[in-house]
Order: sequence, then C-alpha cells, then structure tokens
Amino acid sequence: MVFIPKKNSEKTAQNVIQSIIVLKYTLELIPDLANSIHEAKHELFDTILQNLGHSDVKEMYDKITEVIDNTATHEKGVQKQAIQVKKFSVNSIFISQKICSTHLL
Repeated sequence: MVFIPKKNSEKTAQNVIQSIIVLKYTLELIPDLANSIHEAKHELFDTILQNLGHSDVKEMYDKITEVIDNTATHEKGVQKQAIQVKKFSVNSIFISQKICSTHLL
C-alpha cells in the first residue's frame, strides 16, 4: 500500500525516513541471503538470485545511502527509531521524501 500525504509535516517526514531506513537495512541483508541460497539447486532459488543481483537493487541502495547516513540502522524499539529519525536535518528529511516519492514508489 502506498501512502501519499495530503500535507508535509514533521510526523510524515519521520515516517518516510523510518521506512527508508528499514528499506536500507533490508537491502544490506541481500548479500547474506544470496550467499545462503547460492548453492541451492532449485529453479526458484535461481530466480531469486537473479532478482537479488539486479542492477536496480544496487541503484536503489546507492540512492538511499546518498541521503541517509551509513550509520543509520533499523532499531526494533519505536522510541529508538524516533530518536534516530530526529537526528537528521530538515534538508535530509525533505530530500528523502522526494527520493521516496520519485524513485522508490
């Protein structure tokens, strides 16, 4: 489901940043997943490996790391996420919203 806010607010920006951090975290796990299923002999795993190695996946990760600091990590606790999101500057928040709306949707 895609959420398009009617107005930009701090809470909306925080939610967008939070989602991008989770996506960054997920994309960072792809090499480990690919290594785990590399030796499996099944057509489904071969297809998954092809999709994981697609250039769009790397391009998406590169675009995210241009805006989100490399030290940003996914935290399970909501309060920890909120604290981390608030550390970003206002410019980063709105740049991230633009990237999310134009490249990731």
